[in-house]
Amino acid sequence: MVDGIEALNEPFVPAGVNLDGLKDYYNTVWNELRAENPTTTLVMHDGFLPVDSWNGFMDGPFKYVMMDTHHYQVFDNGLLAMDINSHVNTVCQFGTDHLRNVDKWTVVGEWTGALTDCAKYLNGKGRGARYDGSFDGSSYIGSCAGKSHGTVAALPFSDKLKIRRFIEAQLEVFERANGWLFWTWKTEGAPEWDMQQLLDNGVFPQPLTAREFAPQCP
Repeated sequence: MVDGIEALNEPFVPAGVNLDGLKDYYNTVWNELRAENPTTTLVMHDGFLPVDSWNGFMDGPFKYVMMDTHHYQVFDNGLLAMDINSHVNTVCQFGTDHLRNVDKWTVVGEWTGALTDCAKYLNGKGRGARYDGSFDGSSYIGSCAGKSHGTVAALPFSDKLKIRRFIEAQLEVFERANGWLFWTWKTEGAPEWDMQQLLDNGVFPQPLTAREFAPQCP
């Protein structure tokens, strides 16, 4: 942290509303950061706009600048209803349409192996989940039993297989950029999101190169 400047996680600029304000903020932070250190990298979240839409911003004399994009497929009823093949195809398309076209260092700073939004409080306290239809405006897709709270070990083998395939597809795509950070290491009980349990139960590749599925994306 630079004195007077706070870190900003996931700024939201829907349809580009107040995009200029966010860019002004990033320019201010860049100048403050450079006054302290000439080589510390400034990491900028994309504001939930396509990450490649930031191409051309902070180019030229600007150095040590990185984009941060977050990729989830659980906050939309249509995405949640997809089968595993469609989930994999969606992440492949994300890589082709966006990650492949960026003009800056880019990291996928949040992603998950989860195929449901069953994690407790994920959508807000007391708001339920889209997956089981308890979230306002959603419809039932499947049960959250064992997914809102449970263990990876207790998940059906078919679920473990799908989660591993989804994780491997994302690793394949995200490693074509400049890196990734998985969300999250440890949860209050939602197994799909718990990296520690996913590793311990052989669902998250370890080592990372130990892939069970052939390359899934062109």
